[in-house]
Amino acid sequence: RSTQRRSSAASDVYKRQALPCPALSVLLGILPVECEGTRLCGAPFGEQAKCVFAQLKAILEAGGSSVDKLVQCRVYLSDEQHWQAFNDLFAEFCGEGVKPARCTVMVPIIHYGLAIEMEAVAAL
Repeated sequence: RSTQRRSSAASDVYKRQALPCPALSVLLGILPVECEGTRLCGAPFGEQAKCVFAQLKAILEAGGSSVDKLVQCRVYLSDEQHWQAFNDLFAEFCGEGVKPARCTVMVPIIHYGLAIEMEAVAAL
């Protein structure tokens, strides 16, 4: 089933951020933008990362999945100095047990001057 819940970061071009496959849900373009549309530009990295995690969790649950069913995550960071903070926050977010496969990519710029963007694949 397709999720019609749009996070605040979804533009008119991208109507859905999660598109379920037969046994998977693929989530793209998760940015630190609050539900009412406030972009966390200039906010501390930890606050931006936690906002992304909250959106990821909400989108997963709306699509019939959950954090413990994450299979793979790819995170884009605008500054490699955020890597360790992200690593620590991600471990806390995922909790105990098996963590999903993860790729961290440093990029020169993220939309709106934000510090993090994430995509993920989860089992349904």
